[in-house]
This record gives sequence, C-alpha cells and structure tokens, in this order.
Amino acid sequence: MRSAAPVTKPGRGSDLQLDLEVPVDVLLDRSAAPFEQKLACETIYQACLKHLPALEVQAMQLPAGKAISPADAARCVLDFLRTARFLQAVDQALLARARHAPGRGIELLYAGCGPLAPLALLLAHRHRDNGLRITLVDAHAASLSNAGRLFELAGVSDLLHDCVCADATRLTLARGRAPDLLVAEVMQRALSREPQLEVVANLFPQCALDAVLIPRRVSVSAWLARMGSELQPDAAPERIELGSLLDLSSTTLPDLVECLRSDSDALPEQCLQLPEILPQGLSLMLRTGIETGPDLLLGDYDSGLTYPQFLWNFDELAPACALGFTYRMGSDPGFHVRRLRSADAGAPKVPTERECGQAQNVDASDSTQLL
Repeated sequence: MRSAAPVTKPGRGSDLQLDLEVPVDVLLDRSAAPFEQKLACETIYQACLKHLPALEVQAMQLPAGKAISPADAARCVLDFLRTARFLQAVDQALLARARHAPGRGIELLYAGCGPLAPLALLLAHRHRDNGLRITLVDAHAASLSNAGRLFELAGVSDLLHDCVCADATRLTLARGRAPDLLVAEVMQRALSREPQLEVVANLFPQCALDAVLIPRRVSVSAWLARMGSELQPDAAPERIELGSLLDLSSTTLPDLVECLRSDSDALPEQCLQLPEILPQGLSLMLRTGIETGPDLLLGDYDSGLTYPQFLWNFDELAPACALGFTYRMGSDPGFHVRRLRSADAGAPKVPTERECGQAQNVDASDSTQLL
C-alpha cells in the first residue's frame, strides 16, 4: 500500500536544455583539485536555479526529525567534497550493478532528494543504457516538482519512474518493487536532527537482498579533545578516543532494526569510561565519519556533515568517571549523554550493562542532548 500519491512525471520535448556534463566530469574525477570541485558545484547550483522558481525556505517537522527546507537542500550541493564523494559512490555502484547483472535494469530509490536531486539527475544520462529507473522521494511536494522539471530540461525525464511525496520513514513501497540502490542523504553531523537512521531502517529492508546502500557507512564516536588545537590549522589535534557510539551500514542495520523493535524511542545506551589520567581543559567531542562507497571517505572537516561536535555542558570531567550515551529517536533525534554514578562513594567504576539502564544513577542536571 502506498503511503502517498505520486507526483505526476513531467513530459519530454522541452525546448530548454540543461547540460551539466562538464562539471559532472570534474566531480567524478578523483584527481580533481578542490577548487575545481568547488567551481563545478557552483556551476551546477547556478545552472539549476536559473530554471526554477524561488525555493521554499520553510523546513518541515516530521515525527522522526526535521526535513530541511528546499532552499537549504539545494544549497547542500555547494558542500563540494560531500557532493563529489556521494556522486562518485552512486556512479561506482551503478557501474558495478551493470557489470554484475547486464541487461537486468537498475532500480534507484533516492530518499530526501530535494529540489535538485543531484545524485540522480547528474548521473541519469550516463547510465541510460543500463536500464536505469529512478524513484524520487521527498516530504516537500515543491521539491519533487522542481526536480521533475530539471529532469525534463536535462532530457532524462523518461528515466524518472516515479516521484513520491511522503515521509520516507513511513513509506511502504509498492508491491513488487525492490530497489537495487538506496540513496539516502538526510542527515547532519552526529546523525542529529534529521531522520537518516529511521529512513534507512524503514526503506533498506524493502530493497533487493543484494541492494547497495549509499552512504555505505556512517559512524559516530566519542572523544575528548582540546578545542584550541582544533581551531588552529597548523596545530596537531590533542584527542583521546573514548569509543564507538553508533555504526550505520547495511551490515549493522539488522541489529539496529531489532533494537528499534524492542524500543522505538531509543537505541541501547553506550557506556564509556574516561581515562584515569586526564589532562585539564579537554572537552567532550563527537566525530562523524562517512564512507559513501568503497575507498570514498569524508573525514574531519571535509564536509559540514563531518565537523566535530563539542558538548560544552560536560567541559569539566573527572578522571575515570563513566558516561552513558543514548541515541534517542523522535522529532529531534540525536545523542543524549549523562554522568553515571558508582554505587558507592569510593573510586568510580565501569558500569555494567544493567547499571547503564538504571534511572536512579542519573543526575538530571548532568543530562543533556548533543545538538
């Protein structure tokens, strides 16, 4: 059963043309210089916008997180290394699928496509002969309408199989549809605010058994770091790793889905202990790592998605104290952290799994969300 009615696909034969092959060549070239990639993304952004009406600036609040405004979604293409790495990953996956099953055709599902739908629009012409069929999903009807217009202007509207205006965290695909490739880029750093986890948890199990997920992996880890060294380009970062908090990939997804079946409000708490010898002046930091595809990485400061995130409420931390990290779902998803108290007044100890879930060990004033 469909969760929302499809938007009518645009026709063909428009006199206008949208030719983006040159900047796309640059973005797919892994040896291209950063300034070349930046210029390519600016060219794509301006070329698309001149054919579209003014984009909406209002975000949409969904039960599982925020759907950013169409205007903000379009501007994401200007995050040039992010755009290049994601585009390279989609291109790589489409080529691999075509080699693996020639003549079978490829079903691409693009969730949260925005008004430019760049990860499909920019590659559609290149993969026409591989039987590519594209389904776009977005919560903003205007974004789908604008994306459809761009597909028409680029001469690839015949590859646009469907446009569905829906909340991707609730969408049920039509019977018999099993996409070969799921592209979902609805996230911010540390998987906060936007519903990346719930979108993937809902849609990927509905894809083909050998489907490819892009991004391939998103990981969030906790660290201690000195903010001053992070802000100085020539300074070596001063960091202490605490541990992994969340790993989202096709491999880990079954366990994450099972956890959400047990508790739809939150994932199990992760308990991490600070070192016994703790330099002064360190703050709690989350790092986000993204692997869009094999050997295609976005690391610290490569993108707005991977800027380290500091939690200032926990800037005075005691040596060997334990912290509990919980990824909570709902309208404002993200990590919440709390100090864990030991059962006695003596030296702190590492909490057990049972203790991690006991509310009586929480100091309410020390519990906050990572924004």
